[in-house]
Amino acid sequence: MQVAAIIFDADHFKSFNDTYGHSRGDTCLKRVAACATAELRETSDVAIRLGGEEFLLLLVDTDAEVAEIVAERIRATIAALGIPHVGNPAGVVTSSFGVASASTRTATLEELIEKADAALYVAKSAGRNRTQRHDMLRQTAAAA
Repeated sequence: MQVAAIIFDADHFKSFNDTYGHSRGDTCLKRVAACATAELRETSDVAIRLGGEEFLLLLVDTDAEVAEIVAERIRATIAALGIPHVGNPAGVVTSSFGVASASTRTATLEELIEKADAALYVAKSAGRNRTQRHDMLRQTAAAA
């Protein structure tokens, strides 16, 4: 069985809290989380807040290509909320996403999460407000 992991966080969120306060930050994160949970299938998928502004989605019976589509929908929905964020170059709250998928026979949950986290780091390093698939990291590096 394939399981996909999507790790994402709100871009430049420390500056959001510093500018608007933690109460508005909490409200913002609830709206961001609602964008993600709206994409989940009730019976099989799971959303977890990892801490701070970082979230993990686990999608059962999902390959990396489908997970990337889900992540991109969530990313676009978050940006479309238009929540003002003067500390973000986009001017609104945006999020960066890392996506990975693996067979439950060949990878542990920890390995899957590590791959999604590595892809998130690449997305953030590449300018934020984007989605990066782990299996595309080598292809992206080779094309550069």
